[in-house]
Amino acid sequence: MFSMTDIREIRNDFMQYISSERGYSKNTITSYEHDLKRFTEYCTKGDITNLDRRTIRHFLGHEFEKGFSSRTVARRLATIKSFFKYLVKIEEIKDNPALQVKTPKTDKTLPNFLSNQLIDDLVISPIIKSFFDSVKIMVNGNKGTLTYHFLDEKKP
Repeated sequence: MFSMTDIREIRNDFMQYISSERGYSKNTITSYEHDLKRFTEYCTKGDITNLDRRTIRHFLGHEFEKGFSSRTVARRLATIKSFFKYLVKIEEIKDNPALQVKTPKTDKTLPNFLSNQLIDDLVISPIIKSFFDSVKIMVNGNKGTLTYHFLDEKKP
């Protein structure tokens, strides 16, 4: 059984691991650290080596009840999965209970796109220096899709 001091040490070792060996960004490390702190504080009553998927799901439900978005809860689960994967790697636990927990569905947002008038204004703008710049603008303004129209003079 880990004490809270042990959990903090392992959490710090994990932060060092994702920073130096995995190359995560500073913002990601900060998010992971915050997420793990919330999770380990939630689990202080039990032994982290004996957690099961039910405990993890209860934590995620607790986070939803606190009003966190599905994206935040999904990120917290990703953090927990990564942490338990690390615990398996360093042989602190045998199995990763987080692998059995499904990621909550997140809201899908539609991408923003340019209006036809704005695209036309950009295409004829003096800022555009070449034909390829105007093609880039047209492709990006068309949600990234490109339709090719070829005229073949050989065919009747």
